[in-house]
Amino acid sequence: MNETVPTLPVLSWQGVSLARQSEQPSLLDLKHVRYTTSGRAAIWHALKLAGLQPGDRVLMPSYHCMSMIAPVVLLGGEVEFYPICSDGSADMNYLRSATRRPVRAILAAHFFGLPRAMYAIRQLCDDRGITFIEDCAHALWGQHDGYAVGSLGDYAIGSMTKFFPVPEGGCIASARHSLESVRLRASPLSRELKTAVDILERATSFNRLAGVNTPLNALWRAKSSLRGKRRTAVHDPAVDILVAQESLADLDLEKAGMAMSKAALSIVKHTRMSRAYHNRRAHFSLLLNCSAQLVSARPLGSSLPVGAAPYVFPLWADNPNESFVALRALGIAVFRWDWRWPNTPQEASDQGNAWAHHVLQLPCHQDLSVEDMDYFEKSLTKVFGRRFPERQSEHAASLGTPSAEGPE
Repeated sequence: MNETVPTLPVLSWQGVSLARQSEQPSLLDLKHVRYTTSGRAAIWHALKLAGLQPGDRVLMPSYHCMSMIAPVVLLGGEVEFYPICSDGSADMNYLRSATRRPVRAILAAHFFGLPRAMYAIRQLCDDRGITFIEDCAHALWGQHDGYAVGSLGDYAIGSMTKFFPVPEGGCIASARHSLESVRLRASPLSRELKTAVDILERATSFNRLAGVNTPLNALWRAKSSLRGKRRTAVHDPAVDILVAQESLADLDLEKAGMAMSKAALSIVKHTRMSRAYHNRRAHFSLLLNCSAQLVSARPLGSSLPVGAAPYVFPLWADNPNESFVALRALGIAVFRWDWRWPNTPQEASDQGNAWAHHVLQLPCHQDLSVEDMDYFEKSLTKVFGRRFPERQSEHAASLGTPSAEGPE
């Protein structure tokens, strides 16, 4: 599909600075941080640090993407899925029961970048000698009950591609344990060059580098012509919206052992963090207001938590199959976690099942323009319909947080 609206951050002059400054602490400010090639590679390293052996049990959320599960399976672990509650937190009754038998690790995620309750999991893991992996792939900023995202886990993992204009990158971080044993090989020169070209090519495809867009686009066309191929969008398995879902279950062990490329890391270290933080919050709020007026869709929650700057905006769609296809046809690359690991339980009381079917994930990143947001609003109205202004007050009471079965 054609990306009318950029799915992920795009490099621009406005988005970089000589120093990464932010008044908001982030996952990258934890005491120990190592930059990996991807978020799933970071999970792989965290599981190795946990001492995962073939046959060891790892508790994972029923609402998940395939890349969360692949590292466990690759290391020979046994995945057991736990249900999630209506607020996206782990079902603690289930976890307490499940951990009566040996468990090597529990992974819990801050879905969509909205911080979830994690302290009870931390206590459970302390009591029973279990490694707690805090999945912050969606959450670079935020806190819950006074605890910053990433600070409660033995290890926290992050995804750079979701928050920075880079085609690869993740991190493993910890406020509790040294990461000296995580030894990563340097990225080869060929990969460094490809990463740099991919970053620039994606930026100029959206005309975000004023002054060099024209000459660089001419260079990319020449490059494609020399290869005898028609110019297409940059392909990167980590972020390409056309990637087959099956590939999300793969983990390249060679790349997993590598460090994030210097080209990508340089972008991360020179991104205007305050701009990213405030723009994401502003775009999330715009989508919250817009979606509250839709007929056949509504926001998954009723507010934006203080300090959070989400990865995506979660939208509950009454007819998710049709609306997913319609939005993509309009060039909006929504995501959906409806393709889950085989044999994931289908308990009716598990919020994960309802979310997997009904929740669409919409971009709200910092590099969406005013025009992009306007197109978003028009596209959502076209697909889901909009309530008449005079009727909006009648529906105000129905816009709260959905129940376990979904919105009323």
